Amino acid sequence: MSKPDMKSIGIKRDDYKAIKRMDRIQLSEYLTRVWKRGYEAGKKAIAVNVPPQPENKEAVEE
Repeated sequence: MSKPDMKSIGIKRDDYKAIKRMDRIQLSEYLTRVWKRGYEAGKKAIAVNVPPQPENKEAVEE
């Protein structure tokens, strides 16, 4: 099994060094920020790429 390509996940050497020196709390906060940015980017991408769906009146009446 080969090593993962560091460029494929977008980590620069300086970022790797900073992450390597973080304690558990700092790493948790960092990963939370990364997750939130990805979540918001995903929400924005869905809003832009997916046309609004018509409401299903039958489901509401049940």
